[in-house]
Amino acid sequence: NDDNLRLLREANVTAAPMVEPAAGDAAARRGEGGGHGQQRQPTVLCLMYTMETQHATSVRAARETWAGGCDGFLAFSTRSDPRLPAIALPHVGPEAYDNMWQK
Repeated sequence: NDDNLRLLREANVTAAPMVEPAAGDAAARRGEGGGHGQQRQPTVLCLMYTMETQHATSVRAARETWAGGCDGFLAFSTRSDPRLPAIALPHVGPEAYDNMWQK
């Protein structure tokens, strides 16, 4: 049972090609390359790391301000919460700034 994978699926994190196939370009639509389509704008997935005690404050503030400019938003935290969405990232050692590199 992989709760993190389940939460990623619930957050609807998906990938898409950066070049749209040209009309009638069957090879490009099949992903075989050689297409002469138009390049589209990149998709931006915004991520943040926070702690459970900040879910109602910093995550809420991010969602009400800069996260709205992202194509997708996901918070990594000390506790999972699919309403945000937030996914818990366990690590070795105490919850401290110096341990953030593990996340």
